[in-house]
Amino acid sequence: MPMTTLLSHGPPAPAITAGFSTRPDGNVSLALGDDPAAVHRTRAAILDAAGLGGLPVATVRQVHGARCVTVDPFYLEREPYQADGMVTASPRIVLMIGVADCVPIVLADPFAGCVGVLHAGWRGLHAGIVEAGINALVALGGDPGRIHAWLGPSICPDCYPVGQHTRAQVTRRYPQGAAVTPAGEGSLDLIAASVEALRNAGVDKRDIVGECTLENPARWFSRRRDGRSGVQAALVAISR
Repeated sequence: MPMTTLLSHGPPAPAITAGFSTRPDGNVSLALGDDPAAVHRTRAAILDAAGLGGLPVATVRQVHGARCVTVDPFYLEREPYQADGMVTASPRIVLMIGVADCVPIVLADPFAGCVGVLHAGWRGLHAGIVEAGINALVALGGDPGRIHAWLGPSICPDCYPVGQHTRAQVTRRYPQGAAVTPAGEGSLDLIAASVEALRNAGVDKRDIVGECTLENPARWFSRRRDGRSGVQAALVAISR
Protein backbone atom coordinates (compact mmCIF):
# COMPACT_ATOMS: atom_id res chain seq x y z
CA MET A 1 0.00 0.00 0.00
CA PRO A 2 1.60 3.32 -1.02
CA MET A 3 1.60 5.53 2.06
CA THR A 4 2.65 9.12 2.55
CA THR A 5 3.50 10.46 6.00
CA LEU A 6 3.79 14.20 6.44
CA LEU A 7 6.13 15.24 9.21
CA SER A 8 5.43 18.32 11.29
CA HIS A 9 6.84 21.61 10.06
CA GLY A 10 7.23 22.60 13.69
CA PRO A 11 5.30 22.30 16.93
CA PRO A 12 2.43 22.08 17.54
CA ALA A 13 1.67 20.75 14.04
CA PRO A 14 0.85 17.02 14.08
CA ALA A 15 1.95 14.23 11.79
CA ILE A 16 -0.54 13.20 9.14
CA THR A 17 -0.76 9.79 7.51
CA ALA A 18 -2.45 9.45 4.14
CA GLY A 19 -2.56 6.82 1.45
CA PHE A 20 -4.40 4.71 -1.08
CA SER A 21 -4.95 0.97 -0.90
CA THR A 22 -4.68 -1.24 -3.99
CA ARG A 23 -6.79 -3.98 -5.53
CA PRO A 24 -4.65 -6.79 -4.01
CA ASP A 25 -5.42 -5.30 -0.59
CA GLY A 26 -9.09 -6.12 -1.19
CA ASN A 27 -12.47 -4.42 -1.42
CA VAL A 28 -13.23 -1.89 1.34
CA SER A 29 -16.91 -1.29 0.58
CA LEU A 30 -19.75 -2.78 2.63
CA ALA A 31 -22.25 -1.88 -0.13
CA LEU A 32 -21.22 -4.38 -2.80
CA GLY A 33 -22.46 -7.64 -1.31
CA ASP A 34 -19.19 -8.92 0.12
CA ASP A 35 -19.19 -10.61 3.52
CA PRO A 36 -19.10 -7.71 6.03
CA ALA A 37 -16.66 -9.58 8.26
CA ALA A 38 -14.28 -9.97 5.32
CA VAL A 39 -14.54 -6.27 4.48
CA HIS A 40 -13.80 -5.31 8.07
CA ARG A 41 -10.76 -7.62 8.04
CA THR A 42 -9.59 -5.95 4.83
CA ARG A 43 -9.97 -2.51 6.35
CA ALA A 44 -8.13 -3.59 9.49
CA ALA A 45 -5.23 -4.98 7.45
CA ILE A 46 -4.98 -1.73 5.49
CA LEU A 47 -4.92 0.30 8.69
CA ASP A 48 -2.23 -1.97 10.11
CA ALA A 49 -0.12 -1.47 6.96
CA ALA A 50 -0.53 2.27 7.33
CA GLY A 51 0.50 2.27 10.97
CA LEU A 52 -3.04 3.17 12.00
CA GLY A 53 -4.12 -0.17 13.42
CA GLY A 54 -6.87 -0.05 16.02
CA LEU A 55 -8.05 3.48 15.21
CA PRO A 56 -11.76 4.10 14.53
CA VAL A 57 -12.80 4.59 10.91
CA ALA A 58 -15.25 7.24 9.72
CA THR A 59 -17.05 6.63 6.42
CA VAL A 60 -19.91 8.16 4.44
CA ARG A 61 -22.62 6.82 2.15
CA GLN A 62 -21.24 8.15 -1.12
CA VAL A 63 -23.87 9.62 -3.44
CA HIS A 64 -21.87 11.58 -6.07
CA GLY A 65 -22.81 14.93 -4.56
CA ALA A 66 -21.16 17.95 -2.96
CA ARG A 67 -21.83 17.43 0.73
CA CYS A 68 -18.79 17.39 3.00
CA VAL A 69 -19.30 16.51 6.67
CA THR A 70 -17.17 17.37 9.68
CA VAL A 71 -16.18 14.30 11.69
CA ASP A 72 -15.68 14.28 15.44
CA PRO A 73 -15.86 11.45 18.00
CA PHE A 74 -19.65 11.82 18.17
CA TYR A 75 -19.93 11.17 14.42
CA LEU A 76 -18.59 7.67 15.00
CA GLU A 77 -21.66 6.85 17.11
CA ARG A 78 -24.07 7.57 14.23
CA GLU A 79 -24.92 5.85 10.97
CA PRO A 80 -22.74 7.23 8.16
CA TYR A 81 -24.18 10.35 6.54
CA GLN A 82 -24.89 10.66 2.83
CA ALA A 83 -21.93 12.70 1.62
CA ASP A 84 -18.86 12.58 -0.60
CA GLY A 85 -16.35 14.28 1.62
CA MET A 86 -15.19 14.34 5.21
CA VAL A 87 -12.95 16.67 7.20
CA THR A 88 -11.72 16.53 10.77
CA ALA A 89 -9.50 18.24 13.28
CA SER A 90 -9.85 15.33 15.71
CA PRO A 91 -6.67 13.28 16.12
CA ARG A 92 -6.55 9.52 15.67
CA ILE A 93 -9.72 9.13 13.61
CA VAL A 94 -9.27 7.63 10.14
CA LEU A 95 -11.31 9.17 7.33
CA MET A 96 -11.90 6.59 4.57
CA ILE A 97 -13.69 6.69 1.22
CA GLY A 98 -13.90 4.06 -1.52
CA VAL A 99 -13.19 4.69 -5.20
CA ALA A 100 -13.01 2.72 -8.42
CA ASP A 101 -12.47 5.28 -11.26
CA CYS A 102 -13.49 8.56 -9.58
CA VAL A 103 -10.72 10.74 -8.20
CA PRO A 104 -9.86 10.28 -4.52
CA ILE A 105 -8.54 13.53 -3.10
CA VAL A 106 -6.78 13.68 0.26
CA LEU A 107 -6.36 17.12 1.82
CA ALA A 108 -4.22 18.23 4.74
CA ASP A 109 -3.11 21.40 6.48
CA PRO A 110 -0.53 20.10 8.97
CA PHE A 111 -0.01 23.51 10.54
CA ALA A 112 -3.71 23.90 11.37
CA GLY A 113 -4.05 20.22 12.24
CA CYS A 114 -6.96 19.43 9.94
CA VAL A 115 -7.41 16.87 7.17
CA GLY A 116 -10.02 15.74 4.67
CA VAL A 117 -10.82 13.23 1.98
CA LEU A 118 -13.08 13.66 -1.07
CA HIS A 119 -14.74 11.41 -3.65
CA ALA A 120 -14.68 13.37 -6.93
CA GLY A 121 -16.45 11.82 -9.90
CA TRP A 122 -17.93 13.88 -12.69
CA ARG A 123 -21.18 14.44 -10.82
CA GLY A 124 -19.40 15.50 -7.65
CA LEU A 125 -17.08 17.82 -9.54
CA HIS A 126 -20.03 19.40 -11.33
CA ALA A 127 -21.82 19.80 -7.99
CA GLY A 128 -18.79 21.40 -6.31
CA ILE A 129 -17.37 18.72 -3.98
CA VAL A 130 -13.83 20.12 -4.18
CA GLU A 131 -14.91 23.61 -3.17
CA ALA A 132 -17.09 22.17 -0.40
CA GLY A 133 -14.13 20.23 0.96
CA ILE A 134 -11.81 23.24 0.96
CA ASN A 135 -14.47 25.41 2.60
CA ALA A 136 -14.97 22.77 5.29
CA LEU A 137 -11.24 22.72 6.03
CA VAL A 138 -11.14 26.51 6.17
CA ALA A 139 -13.94 26.36 8.75
CA LEU A 140 -11.60 24.22 10.87
CA GLY A 141 -8.78 26.74 10.59
CA GLY A 142 -7.19 25.53 7.37
CA ASP A 143 -5.61 27.92 4.89
CA PRO A 144 -5.84 27.14 1.15
CA GLY A 145 -2.27 28.38 0.79
CA ARG A 146 -1.07 25.71 3.23
CA ILE A 147 -3.39 22.87 2.23
CA HIS A 148 -1.69 20.02 0.37
CA ALA A 149 -3.72 17.78 -1.93
CA TRP A 150 -2.99 14.22 -3.04
CA LEU A 151 -4.92 12.98 -6.06
CA GLY A 152 -5.05 9.21 -6.22
CA PRO A 153 -5.52 6.71 -9.03
CA SER A 154 -8.50 7.33 -11.31
CA ILE A 155 -9.68 6.63 -14.82
CA CYS A 156 -7.65 8.51 -17.45
CA PRO A 157 -9.20 10.60 -20.25
CA ASP A 158 -8.15 8.08 -22.91
CA CYS A 159 -10.41 5.52 -21.22
CA TYR A 160 -13.29 7.77 -20.23
CA PRO A 161 -15.51 8.72 -23.18
CA VAL A 162 -18.73 10.35 -22.04
CA GLY A 163 -21.84 11.75 -23.64
CA GLN A 164 -21.92 15.30 -24.92
CA HIS A 165 -24.29 16.51 -22.19
CA THR A 166 -22.19 15.01 -19.39
CA ARG A 167 -19.01 16.48 -20.84
CA ALA A 168 -20.59 19.92 -21.19
CA GLN A 169 -21.85 19.91 -17.59
CA VAL A 170 -18.33 19.45 -16.25
CA THR A 171 -16.37 21.51 -18.75
CA ARG A 172 -18.57 24.57 -18.38
CA ARG A 173 -17.28 24.73 -14.82
CA TYR A 174 -13.80 23.30 -15.43
CA PRO A 175 -12.67 23.83 -19.04
CA GLN A 176 -9.41 21.96 -18.37
CA GLY A 177 -11.46 18.79 -17.96
CA ALA A 178 -12.23 18.62 -21.69
CA ALA A 179 -10.41 15.78 -23.44
CA VAL A 180 -10.61 13.48 -26.45
CA THR A 181 -9.90 9.75 -26.60
CA PRO A 182 -7.44 8.30 -29.13
CA ALA A 183 -10.51 7.24 -31.15
CA GLY A 184 -11.69 10.84 -31.31
CA GLU A 185 -14.54 10.57 -28.80
CA GLY A 186 -15.24 13.38 -26.39
CA SER A 187 -14.03 12.45 -22.91
CA LEU A 188 -13.33 13.91 -19.50
CA ASP A 189 -10.03 14.38 -17.73
CA LEU A 190 -11.14 14.09 -14.11
CA ILE A 191 -7.66 14.82 -12.77
CA ALA A 192 -7.34 18.03 -14.80
CA ALA A 193 -10.80 19.13 -13.68
CA SER A 194 -9.93 18.37 -10.05
CA VAL A 195 -6.66 20.31 -10.29
CA GLU A 196 -8.54 23.26 -11.79
CA ALA A 197 -11.07 23.11 -8.96
CA LEU A 198 -8.29 23.02 -6.36
CA ARG A 199 -6.47 25.90 -8.00
CA ASN A 200 -9.66 27.96 -8.17
CA ALA A 201 -10.06 27.37 -4.43
CA GLY A 202 -6.51 28.56 -3.78
CA VAL A 203 -4.82 25.16 -3.36
CA ASP A 204 -1.65 24.84 -5.44
CA LYS A 205 0.31 22.24 -3.44
CA ARG A 206 -0.45 18.80 -4.82
CA ASP A 207 0.88 15.38 -5.73
CA ILE A 208 -0.76 13.14 -8.32
CA VAL A 209 -0.46 9.34 -8.44
CA GLY A 210 -1.06 9.45 -12.20
CA GLU A 211 -2.14 5.83 -12.71
CA CYS A 212 -5.25 4.88 -14.68
CA THR A 213 -7.55 2.52 -12.80
CA LEU A 214 -8.99 0.99 -15.97
CA GLU A 215 -5.61 0.32 -17.59
CA ASN A 216 -4.11 -1.40 -14.53
CA PRO A 217 -6.39 -4.31 -13.55
CA ALA A 218 -3.76 -6.00 -11.39
CA ARG A 219 -3.36 -2.89 -9.27
CA TRP A 220 -6.69 -1.04 -9.16
CA PHE A 221 -10.42 -1.70 -9.14
CA SER A 222 -12.32 -0.03 -12.02
CA ARG A 223 -16.10 0.31 -12.12
CA ARG A 224 -16.14 0.98 -15.86
CA ARG A 225 -13.99 -2.07 -16.59
CA ASP A 226 -15.37 -4.56 -14.06
CA GLY A 227 -18.76 -3.28 -12.92
CA ARG A 228 -19.55 -3.45 -9.20
CA SER A 229 -16.58 -5.60 -8.25
CA GLY A 230 -14.87 -3.65 -5.48
CA VAL A 231 -13.29 -0.35 -4.47
CA GLN A 232 -9.92 0.71 -3.11
CA ALA A 233 -9.58 3.07 -0.16
CA ALA A 234 -8.34 6.59 0.18
CA LEU A 235 -7.62 7.41 3.79
CA VAL A 236 -6.16 10.09 5.99
CA ALA A 237 -5.69 10.57 9.71
CA ILE A 238 -4.00 12.92 12.13
CA SER A 239 -1.79 10.15 13.39
CA ARG A 240 -0.24 11.90 16.38
